[in-house]
Amino acid sequence: MATTSIGAPGVTFPDATVQATAGATGAVVLTAYTTPGTWTKPSTVKAIKVTVVGGGASGGTGATLNPSGGGGGAAIKVYPGPSIPGPQPYTVGAVTATPTPGPTQGGFAGNASSFGVAPLAVITGSGGANSPSGAGGAASGGDVNAPGGPSMDVLAPPTALVASFGGKSILGLKPGPAGGVYGTGGNRAQAGAAGVVIIEEFY
Repeated sequence: MATTSIGAPGVTFPDATVQATAGATGAVVLTAYTTPGTWTKPSTVKAIKVTVVGGGASGGTGATLNPSGGGGGAAIKVYPGPSIPGPQPYTVGAVTATPTPGPTQGGFAGNASSFGVAPLAVITGSGGANSPSGAGGAASGGDVNAPGGPSMDVLAPPTALVASFGGKSILGLKPGPAGGVYGTGGNRAQAGAAGVVIIEEFY
């Protein structure tokens, strides 16, 4: 797998280009995008680091195990500035709907986030899975691909469901929309959190 490395003669990017000198300012600009759009390369950018996180699934309202939603997958990739052609579209996994109460309602799967269009290498973070799977979303195309966390149940012996929690994303510190961050799965009967696309520009 192609990687970005730091060492003599400088920073070597996956396409074998090398940056041997520091930029005039060394500035880094970080923007978190929460709605779909298009990113256009500034003429002076040397490289960008993109993190895409898929949306979390909503939690179901049924009595089955794993009623909560899985967290969204995340992909991270560094693109050398010269390798980025034209404007690049990105999608952001929207927040899921809160399921309607019902004995068999399994919630809604999370929505995917992505960056880029061919011939640029496209990276994708898939949304988390809804109940009864509650699995975390997959990720693809990145230098780092991190699956989302699965939902977690708290049981009383032998199998009585006491509580259920949505899965975390790579950015998630707490599950569920109340206190949850980008890509976390919803707790039981709660909506999943939206995904995000984070672009860091290096000058």
